[in-house]
Amino acid sequence: MLSSTKKIVAIGYNAIIISIILLIIRLAFPVEMLNISRNVYWSYNISKYLDVMWNEIGGTRIRVAHVLLFIWMFGFAIKSAYLIRETVRFDKYICKNVVDVTADKNVRKCLEKYKKKRLFRLIVLRTNKVESPQIAGLFVQKVLLPQDIELSDDNLELILRHEITHYNNCDLLLKFFVALMNCMFWWNPVTLLVRNETNEILEIRVDHEIASNKETTIKYMELLVASLNDKANKEKTPIMTLASNKSILKKRFEYMTSSGKVSFKRYFYLLMTVCFFVLSYIFIFEPDYVDEDVLEEEGAVYLTPENSYMIHKSDGTYDIYYKDAYFGSISQMDESFERINVINERDKWYEYLLPDSLAIREDK
Repeated sequence: MLSSTKKIVAIGYNAIIISIILLIIRLAFPVEMLNISRNVYWSYNISKYLDVMWNEIGGTRIRVAHVLLFIWMFGFAIKSAYLIRETVRFDKYICKNVVDVTADKNVRKCLEKYKKKRLFRLIVLRTNKVESPQIAGLFVQKVLLPQDIELSDDNLELILRHEITHYNNCDLLLKFFVALMNCMFWWNPVTLLVRNETNEILEIRVDHEIASNKETTIKYMELLVASLNDKANKEKTPIMTLASNKSILKKRFEYMTSSGKVSFKRYFYLLMTVCFFVLSYIFIFEPDYVDEDVLEEEGAVYLTPENSYMIHKSDGTYDIYYKDAYFGSISQMDESFERINVINERDKWYEYLLPDSLAIREDK
């Protein structure tokens, strides 16, 4: 979706992150805003295909919609179980051999310098279970440092600053909601694309915040290369983890060294995103639907091919039948009746085409 660095530079990571947040909000709250929403009904030709969902299967009370709901719930359960299992398994895995270095002098100094107040706890651990620095967890977020890597005070500060910036930006919380969105809408390829791109955008945002000048940028890039060895590149990290990866390192470098000039495209993209978000709540697209019981109480009916038909009489007029009962006649065909089935009285198969329950009026 964002394979080119030029696209990210043109759009801007903040605009992309705002788009992700708005998408999560829209999918999480698919409700109508009563004061401003306007229903836009699809044509009957489109709506009739959606009516198939309410067809009963094999004469049972089970409808197609029930089957689709079961498939959605089954997929949601599988995706959620995988997310929980992967997170719990990783927590157990890294906790086997860890050293809490949160109270270390240099670590504490960095926390006091860069850490902002958040609802979640933040601890720093040394472990031999990871090959590259990363941050994991949600309610208790853990900065994980490889145990076998010796770091100078400057490099340690850069690494901790990177992970603490993730913490300050609530990146793991955003990633959690993206993962949850993907679990709920597992059938939608857009949610999968968003999940795959989120890590990359969050890493680029942190890079941009840290690499404030040329000297820091060079030191930071050298540290990224050194911390990502071949073994770290093969390491599989769970969904609720933010770790650097060689596959996007080139793109991150290109973004850090790109011009910081803000283009018109960023404002245009952000404006269009917000407009689409607002319009999605104003105009609600729905299948064409009429409550026939309510209409009958008001003395009106809604004629469809499923509940009515017409008989073309030999004198050229049309008799209209609603629910197998005579409803009225018209002298000529009107475009509002074109979708209703017409049975020609002159057809030799006329009597066989009529419904069994139809009683022809004797007074006609």
